[in-house]
Amino acid sequence: MTAPLDKIINWIKDLPPTQQLDVVFLISPMPGLNIDIHSDQMVNEFMDQISQLRASKLREMALVFCLKTLIENNIISKRASAESWKEIKFMLNHLAEEKDNDTFAKMATRKEFEGAQWVNSCMKWKKMAAENLSPADIEHYYFL
Repeated sequence: MTAPLDKIINWIKDLPPTQQLDVVFLISPMPGLNIDIHSDQMVNEFMDQISQLRASKLREMALVFCLKTLIENNIISKRASAESWKEIKFMLNHLAEEKDNDTFAKMATRKEFEGAQWVNSCMKWKKMAAENLSPADIEHYYFL
């Protein structure tokens, strides 16, 4: 049985590089981490520091609960909806027309792709979390 923390780490590792940076940046203020958000090695620093925090099963279980909460509240809840990405694209296209500005149009095009990627990544998170990160699953793994 794979550790719940490894499930979270693998989800992050499987993200496209820009999403990895986004996730690590948003998780980096978590107590116990000291990530240099200006470093191009931010993701590697995160992975190294997470590994160092695996001092005991009880501590690792607490880490899983913290990461799960941060990821779901700061990332998944804000990026999982295709509708929210469509709204951003619509707003940027409107600004492009209103201001006669190609930059906004290019941003709108990128948001469509970025949104589709995030919706997919969030679906993968939700599936993984439903199968491995319920409080009962976590407690079962660490107290077996």
